[in-house]
Amino acid sequence: MLFLLVGLVFAFVGFIGLKKTSAFFNKAILVKGVVIDAIPNKRDSTVMSYNGRMYHPKGRGTYTPLVRYEFEGQTHEVQGSVYTSSIPKMGKEMIVGIDPDNLHDVRLKESNILYFIFIIVGLGASLLGGLILLQK
Repeated sequence: MLFLLVGLVFAFVGFIGLKKTSAFFNKAILVKGVVIDAIPNKRDSTVMSYNGRMYHPKGRGTYTPLVRYEFEGQTHEVQGSVYTSSIPKMGKEMIVGIDPDNLHDVRLKESNILYFIFIIVGLGASLLGGLILLQK
């Protein structure tokens, strides 16, 4: 029963996250930006500095991109919200979404893999929970 409930919660969170992200980018103003730096996760332990920022040796730790973009003639920067173990490539183009109703709500169009992981794990746990219940 626990697997079924936890699985349903995970799948629900994944579906809601995916829906909200899709809704945002469907109405957002999309502009191109360029990765200008890799921001290390502050929760990871850091041991060496590079270009004024703390980085992890040998690629350890997690990073998110810092992207510079132009909108209405002004240059802005936005930091990603997804941290990964790969260091973002400097100069890589990324899509930036700007909410037309709230120009301060700016997001990078990053991979939705996290939501899909929640959905897959949730559905798998639900299936396992359902099979366990049927066995009883």
